[in-house]
Amino acid sequence: MSSALSYVLAEPVAIEATRIDVLCLDVLCLDVLRLSEAAHAVAAELFRACQTP
Repeated sequence: MSSALSYVLAEPVAIEATRIDVLCLDVLCLDVLRLSEAAHAVAAELFRACQTP
């Protein structure tokens, strides 16, 4: 994976982004964050359930 990343970073890439593109990216990041928080909450609940005798 690092070699692919190195290849991508080795060559300049022109990116055209509109406000809508950036907004969609922000929403996607927030969705991923919410999913991560939800997964963490579920894992914590499972951990607590396993600790209860």
